[in-house]
Amino acid sequence: MMPEWYVIIAALAGISLLGIQWSALLFALPVLALAILAPAAHACVGALRATFTSTPASRGGLWKMRALTAFLHMSQPLARLWGRIRFGLTPWRRAAVAGIASPWPWPQTFTSGVRSGRIL
Repeated sequence: MMPEWYVIIAALAGISLLGIQWSALLFALPVLALAILAPAAHACVGALRATFTSTPASRGGLWKMRALTAFLHMSQPLARLWGRIRFGLTPWRRAAVAGIASPWPWPQTFTSGVRSGRIL
């Protein structure tokens, strides 16, 4: 369910396509199949375990709901990856604090406004 897994799948697909020109790269095809099979199996198991609040009118309707659930399971990491890339949440982004940060806690006291049992 990691979005980066889909980047790995894309890289393996690219290597497999290059295997058309250089047959030594065709080793990536079985690895690509396993890389695709893992999230697909996870999505199918999630769809089979899903419970729905409404009961479909037919058995085909139930399978349509399960297929939609499996599709959403598969597309959710892609949507997260797209959001991370689009809005700048990347692994190479620096997590820096603006200004100078103190390494010691800065204790502050707060008063509630209660004195001698009277609320002010």
